[in-house]
Amino acid sequence: MKRRHDVPHVNLRIERWHRHLVYGVVLLLTGSGLAWLLAHYFMRRFGEFGETIHPLEPLSMKLHGAAAMAMLFIAGSVMNSHIRRAFRAGRNLMQGWLLLVSLVLLTLSGYGLWYLANEESR
Repeated sequence: MKRRHDVPHVNLRIERWHRHLVYGVVLLLTGSGLAWLLAHYFMRRFGEFGETIHPLEPLSMKLHGAAAMAMLFIAGSVMNSHIRRAFRAGRNLMQGWLLLVSLVLLTLSGYGLWYLANEESR
């Protein structure tokens, strides 16, 4: 069994463009989710037939869905390079597994809300 000091140093940093892409998509996911929350709970309009949705609400949901698809693609690309190297090097395993499990849970909850839940339960 190899000990930590026996393992050669492996550079785990992803390339700058890849890192900026991850940050940008996470920012887009967070921003679109917050925009939906604000539009849904604080920006409802009262029209002729009662309460109506704000125009930002469907737009933010579409943007959030597109960003979620992009995040799945980016997570796969990070998994191919960064995660394999980190696993072999035995570094940051707890944080990596925690992030990976969180991503899987968020993906499953989004899938469930979109495909399994009805309009009333959403």
